[in-house]
Amino acid sequence: MMKETVTRRKREKLERMNNREQMGHSESFNIEEAVYLFRLIQSALMKVPAEDKPASLSWDALYQLSTRGAVAGISYYGIEQLKMKLPKDVDDKWRRERDWIIYKQICFEAEREEIIRTLMEKGISCLPFKGVRLLNDYPEAGMRDMVDNDILYGTAPCTSKEDRTIQVQGGNWKAQRKVFPREKEIVRAVMCERGYLEEKPACDYHEEY
Repeated sequence: MMKETVTRRKREKLERMNNREQMGHSESFNIEEAVYLFRLIQSALMKVPAEDKPASLSWDALYQLSTRGAVAGISYYGIEQLKMKLPKDVDDKWRRERDWIIYKQICFEAEREEIIRTLMEKGISCLPFKGVRLLNDYPEAGMRDMVDNDILYGTAPCTSKEDRTIQVQGGNWKAQRKVFPREKEIVRAVMCERGYLEEKPACDYHEEY
């Protein structure tokens, strides 16, 4: 199960990057589909039913667009507000996609809490950021599709100088050169112990597991 989940996450990330590139260069982008998808998202956020789908649009094409744009979860909440019914096969796969996004969010939150707790016990301070900070702004779970946990880390201890100003450990380049390699090894040990693998060679200030 763990291997299957990791594989799917990696595949999703690659597909997301490819889809964004294709959408950015596509000449056949259907603006009507995009507009109606925005209507569904607006409906999900405002709890007001959107107008019925125009007959010229395909539910399956709308579903495909929602997955390419990473808005399948939030748009399905809009579908639940509709008065008209979707074809069962499309409704089933769209709902399953929304439920999968909710499941991922739960797993990401639980795992993030464990990683941060373990790192802090070892003297590493952590700050979840980027998409993680926006999750609570959405009214329902699964409205934002998570593909990773972004965590900023560093050492927490501070020293007070004679002039009563505070100096954070590693607060300048010279100090960072001494502190950061040790922090990186602690993080690597924690992540490997939890079963993670480095996806690519680490940069100086960025690792992916």
